[in-house]
Amino acid sequence: MTLFSYRKQNKLTQRKMADKLRIDQPYYSKIEAGKLRPGMRLVNRIIDLTDGYVGYKELRPDIY
Repeated sequence: MTLFSYRKQNKLTQRKMADKLRIDQPYYSKIEAGKLRPGMRLVNRIIDLTDGYVGYKELRPDIY
């Protein structure tokens, strides 16, 4: 599942997702759009927040 689809399915705004991840909304937006790849700490926070619905392959396809 992508970050976008997870966010929409859970009726969250980009701001709410960013707040939950303790990052700025513009930074979150770039990650969701695929313009920026998050570091491994943030990848792990996203996986925890989404209960694994968004995984390594979606967030860091360059590594996995």
